[in-house]
Amino acid sequence: MKNHCFIKLAFILLLFASSCKKGDSPPPGNSGCIVELITVTGNIDVATTWDACHIYHVTNQLLINAPLTIEAGTIIKMDAAASITVYETGGKITAVGTADKQIVFTSWKDDTNGGDNNGDANASSPQAGDWTNISLANHSDNKFSYCKILYAGGSQTPYYAVAVQMGYGENNELTHSTIAHNFGAIDHSSGTINMSASPATTIFNNNTFFDNFRPFAISNIINIDNSNTFHNPNNAAEINVCNGIFVVVANTSDIPNITYAETEVPYVFAAESSYTIPLSVTLTLADNVVIKMGNSFTLVLYNESQLINHAGSGVVFTSYKDDSVLGDTNGDGNTSSPAVGDWKGIWDAPNGVYFKWGNIFYASN
Repeated sequence: MKNHCFIKLAFILLLFASSCKKGDSPPPGNSGCIVELITVTGNIDVATTWDACHIYHVTNQLLINAPLTIEAGTIIKMDAAASITVYETGGKITAVGTADKQIVFTSWKDDTNGGDNNGDANASSPQAGDWTNISLANHSDNKFSYCKILYAGGSQTPYYAVAVQMGYGENNELTHSTIAHNFGAIDHSSGTINMSASPATTIFNNNTFFDNFRPFAISNIINIDNSNTFHNPNNAAEINVCNGIFVVVANTSDIPNITYAETEVPYVFAAESSYTIPLSVTLTLADNVVIKMGNSFTLVLYNESQLINHAGSGVVFTSYKDDSVLGDTNGDGNTSSPAVGDWKGIWDAPNGVYFKWGNIFYASN
């Protein structure tokens, strides 16, 4: 009887061992399952759910043509040529994690998240630009919450490197997420998260950015509050190379009233020659907001009251090269210094003169 029990136990252990694959790791979030690796080679053409009992290895461009739901704790690992694009009408990504079970989009070489799935031990390590990006194109109602987006921005010239292209669709959302170690360059045209042409309905808050080049770019119709973080919470010295919010004047009609409230980093007009705030529109600045200007930029107002709280406590208008307020925004360290004429000034259109406020620095007028 004892021998029979021993043989039965050995058989059960053998079955369990045979179910474990090389590269298996403990289940994310203690989900109670043995995590298996799935290689994703086809597109999402029917409603699909990805779960935390699997690590999804994306090898090429993945087109989302139907709803893709990604559950809390799921890990997605991306090859060098891999990207995720919402492509057809009906395509949508809903990736909602939790504080304890975040969804991770990362490099195939990343052993920290999900273990050594490529089986090369320490022969490779993840780097910025290991995979391409996530693109929402012109599609609406995509949602990313409590996600990590790591080591993206590759397979493009540095000038266009983007980890998430938020696109033109309505009601796209990125919240409570960590965006770190993504590729770019000092002359990057947008940001790691690109909202440079996104509508006012874009929801964007409570995200953390560090070890990127430009954290993100917004269109001139997006409000940004002070809920985002621009340093590593575990190491305050680890920030972004060009640490600012980059504003692109992409919309010229239906511009709503805007509020700028972020005070950890400046708002930067780096790629524009001028921006005229429409007569019926106001831009409200919280105390301690800094706006930096480059490329001989001119801000045009129809009246002073359009720029609400422009004389508020700590509010500054200065050069893109001015590191003395909220740090290095052009990413050149101490190579350049601000000088009078770095930008033109704030233009009083009806009276044909530049405003002479005491908190305007390094303007030519």
